[in-house]
Amino acid sequence: IVLMSSIAALRERENQVHYSASKAAVIAMTRCCAQAWAKNNIRVNCICPGLIETEMAHVLSPEVIDQITAATPMGRIGQPE
Repeated sequence: IVLMSSIAALRERENQVHYSASKAAVIAMTRCCAQAWAKNNIRVNCICPGLIETEMAHVLSPEVIDQITAATPMGRIGQPE
């Protein structure tokens, strides 16, 4: 089982309390399910992508996008494809 969360669950972001909390809950659920179902040989994993160039990213200011990009190892925003 693969669940999708977000890097927002792991890094603070101004004005994203609700989004970050919901994504942190996905990580907690992943950990609980992984432990509970391991005895049945079921693996549960979670991926946490960073900023992806989608409609959601377009609401961010250029300054915020620059800050996120600067903290990204590849120095760029991810592409949906």
